[in-house]
Amino acid sequence: MKGKIIRNLTDYNGRPVWVEFENPDACSCANCGACRSSDAEAHLYTSGVYRADGHFLVSLTNEEHRFHEFTPRILAIYEWRE
Repeated sequence: MKGKIIRNLTDYNGRPVWVEFENPDACSCANCGACRSSDAEAHLYTSGVYRADGHFLVSLTNEEHRFHEFTPRILAIYEWRE
């Protein structure tokens, strides 16, 4: 369950957090399909629980998916309460 909003990951290293990404269909240049489909964007930028690793967010299901905490597509990061 989402808790309060987090402004930085300093105190959350190694802990799970909820990451909310923007909807690529609503606000991406991928809408036109010239670069790549929005399906590829949606697969990569999936809101959910990630592990804080320094200033990075690591997917719990695919550790290759790593995002810096200031990635522009991130709308908000929240505490995660299990």
